[in-house]
Amino acid sequence: MERIKMTTNKQLTVRQAHELFIRKCRVKNLTDNTIESYERKCLPFFEFYGTDNYIDGVSVDTVDDYTL
Repeated sequence: MERIKMTTNKQLTVRQAHELFIRKCRVKNLTDNTIESYERKCLPFFEFYGTDNYIDGVSVDTVDDYTL
């Protein structure tokens, strides 16, 4: 069976990408505790980078700056 690939022609904001990720977690039937944990883990990055910036702007340097 061929794998389904997630593609989009539009740029996604961090918020939109996160919403898609959470949706996929629900489709995979992950527990509410797991999803809530993902939500909590993402908050500091959202505060650092913002949720209205485009996800394709996240680079290795962005992650390094966040880590520092």
